[in-house]
Amino acid sequence: MTFTVPMYNSSRLQVELLSRLHSPYLLALLGYSITNHTAIIHVNREPAKVTVEKDRSVVDAAILLEIDRTMKKHMDNLHHVLEGVSARLTKLESRTHHLESAMDGLKACVGNNHGTTNGKLRLLENILYEVQTGVQNIKDKQDIVQAQLQLAKLQVSKTGQQSKPQASAVSDPVQQASSAPQQSQQHLPSSFNLPQSTPVISPPNAPYNLFIKNQAP
Repeated sequence: MTFTVPMYNSSRLQVELLSRLHSPYLLALLGYSITNHTAIIHVNREPAKVTVEKDRSVVDAAILLEIDRTMKKHMDNLHHVLEGVSARLTKLESRTHHLESAMDGLKACVGNNHGTTNGKLRLLENILYEVQTGVQNIKDKQDIVQAQLQLAKLQVSKTGQQSKPQASAVSDPVQQASSAPQQSQQHLPSSFNLPQSTPVISPPNAPYNLFIKNQAP
């Protein structure tokens, strides 16, 4: 960019002094050029670009710093949240281990109770089996006793039927014998008497004794 500046007395004097010092190179460095008593100032753009770049770098650094601070803040919050989650997970894990130990104890207790219950049920089953066996033995013995009673009754009835003909057969000779002495008494002296015969009858207790023998072990 080039600006044309009118030369006043002081500026003109400065330019004249610089020209008399034969230093065009110095004038070029200062950005002056002399044309018809006017000074053309050449403004270099390089310092403005550097300033803008510096400003941009400063802004970029500020933005990066702000981003860094924000990220650090969020990372701290996230780290804090993760620590809380980790603490809760640790607590949950401890409770889970406690629950597992309680479940193992409960399983062991249930297993012991189940084994004890099974043992008691087997014992009760054995007792019931023994009771059933004893009841069946008693029924069998009762049946045997009833059969023996029926047999004894039959034997008693049979012996009674057999004893009646024997008694009738014995009573006839006795009657004959008793009538014969009466007839002979008419011919014989009264002092002579015949002995009377007694009938032989089987004792009625014989079947009962047989029943007692059968009952004996």
